[in-house]
Amino acid sequence: MHRPRSIAISLLPASEDDIPSLIRVHMTAFAYDNSARLMFKDKDEYETALLDMLKAQLSNPKIAVIKAISKDTGNVLGWQASRFLGEDDDLGAVAGVEEVEDETKDRKENTPTLRSVIRKDSVRVQQDWMANREYIHFTTLVVDPAAQGHGVGTALVRWVTDNADEHGIYCWLQSSQAAHGIYLKAGFKDVGSFEVDLREFAPGGKRGGWGWGLYKYRYMLRLPGS
Repeated sequence: MHRPRSIAISLLPASEDDIPSLIRVHMTAFAYDNSARLMFKDKDEYETALLDMLKAQLSNPKIAVIKAISKDTGNVLGWQASRFLGEDDDLGAVAGVEEVEDETKDRKENTPTLRSVIRKDSVRVQQDWMANREYIHFTTLVVDPAAQGHGVGTALVRWVTDNADEHGIYCWLQSSQAAHGIYLKAGFKDVGSFEVDLREFAPGGKRGGWGWGLYKYRYMLRLPGS
């Protein structure tokens, strides 16, 4: 069987100058992910949320935002964000519990948004598993679809796991459906899951949500040296 050719890349810390490229890659990578498509009411809200998130990540010394750039073109092909968490960190504050509560107020009758439902469960499980530990929270991994299957995602994941192994600490993440396989290959193990019926958040509700169906997020843990 023919193996896809790896793309020559460099992994470098991202800066605010990279934000437009990072947003482009994220939006392109998740363009056909059903869960991501229901997270925001429109493209502008999605882009604004990414802009705010990236500014916060890039200004936080505990968060590493690493870009993969093509050695041939210099274009950003993918990126990851990962955060070191210590034993004394408040996981609820880190994950934005206050934001979860506020998001419900943006909808009629205070019904929860998909973002708030997913994040609330993520915080709960993360607290159960990772309280009083030092670990790396692997928050984001995106690769431009045109560069997928050429080793870009694997290199970005390895950057995180090598960092964790160097410090002898765990890695924690919440995986989308598409990324599950790459994390398994990197030594992550499933420790839980959260299944959401996307029809409940689709336009028109369950009667108007044809094709959305169930979406499963997986919570994954990697031991040092796995």
